[in-house]
Amino acid sequence: MRDKILKPILSSILSGVLIGCGCLVYMSTPNNIAGSFLFSFGLITIVLREYMLYTGKIGYVWDVDVLKLIPIIILGNLMGATLLATIVPETSSLIAKSVELTEPKLLKPISRLIFDSIGCGAMMFLAVDGYKIKNNLLLLIFPVMIFILCGFEHSVADMLYLGCAGQLYTIDGLIFIGIVIVGNAVGALFFSGVHRLIKK
Repeated sequence: MRDKILKPILSSILSGVLIGCGCLVYMSTPNNIAGSFLFSFGLITIVLREYMLYTGKIGYVWDVDVLKLIPIIILGNLMGATLLATIVPETSSLIAKSVELTEPKLLKPISRLIFDSIGCGAMMFLAVDGYKIKNNLLLLIFPVMIFILCGFEHSVADMLYLGCAGQLYTIDGLIFIGIVIVGNAVGALFFSGVHRLIKK
């Protein structure tokens, strides 16, 4: 029983940290294209090491075993992102950058936020599933670059951004993350569901 909870939670925490590292390097890179490319390091590592990331797993909840793990994965990803955000020095320029990124996110109209969340969920599913089919790292990198450059919302990345900005555990921050979590699921499950229908 312990392994059924401990291993997924540790794996999920590591995923939260890795996505957070992608966020930090993105904020540290002046060029958005280069930053979005470097951000993909997080997802590449997660997929290659088979760690548990919410946006990488939610498209596979047709499998009951995966569905049961989703709450643990969300909690672990949150813990990992929070941990990383906590150790970023207050004097770091990354804090100011995260505030700059976070303010417009929290001001997005609900319709735009839902759309951006769905878009990211779709890209993340296509990235992970594409790699499973073709075993090509470019299939992980390009969807990540697309969701970042399009301004789509990734629930775990946003945990890091909001955490660094001191907004994660506010009412507005938690509502924002909740909406993005749902939107990511809709985007992933749409493509996952259609793919299952086509392949039947």
